[in-house]
Amino acid sequence: MLFSDKNLAAYMSENFECAWQELRPVPKASIDFGNGRVLKRTLAGNVATWICMPTASPASTSDANDPANRVIDVIPALFTIEHYQARLAAAHALHGEVRDLDDATTVLADWHRQRSVQINNKAANGPAGDPHRTKYAAPRSLNTTFLAKAMVESGVKLKRSFLVEDSAYNRAVRSPQAHALLATPREREAPNEVASLTPQLFKNVLGVDLDDPYLGLAPYVLGGEIGRH
Repeated sequence: MLFSDKNLAAYMSENFECAWQELRPVPKASIDFGNGRVLKRTLAGNVATWICMPTASPASTSDANDPANRVIDVIPALFTIEHYQARLAAAHALHGEVRDLDDATTVLADWHRQRSVQINNKAANGPAGDPHRTKYAAPRSLNTTFLAKAMVESGVKLKRSFLVEDSAYNRAVRSPQAHALLATPREREAPNEVASLTPQLFKNVLGVDLDDPYLGLAPYVLGGEIGRH
């Protein structure tokens, strides 16, 4: 629904060099109702959009100090088309401000630190607070009853309403967390900054541990203590 929008696709093609990577096959869950009907849904799938410095040349990708390895911003999970394009435009403008700076890494870290504080302050000090942050601040516990209910409900609710709800949550809760991640000092030794930050983003911001084969569902699916199985 988001990436299939023609206007958004045209904007991205015009302003960015896009590349896609699948981190792992999308997990799927099934409910067999015992009457010949089986309901299948994807489970814990998520996406992140990294905006990076443009690569000057193929050879530059092997140099850890090359600007091409710097992350400008990341958009955690899905947003509505309007909010997603606004985040892309902001990152594009930020790139224009820092691309020629020798201390671009420091400037970017400061920018993300300020953005994280601003979003959190807005949620905490608004006239009536942020209803989305209040509603979604605590992650929902994944159990078999919730899983079955969510899978059934997802088949009858409108996709648009889901996207609007997810976008509000991602802007209010996940965005400041992502900004905080990019504001954290980190070593410049990794030849691919996106690769080094992706596991942290998915685990700490998106709630998906890429190293856990059961994605945190083991205690509910297999029983026993919470943790990896």
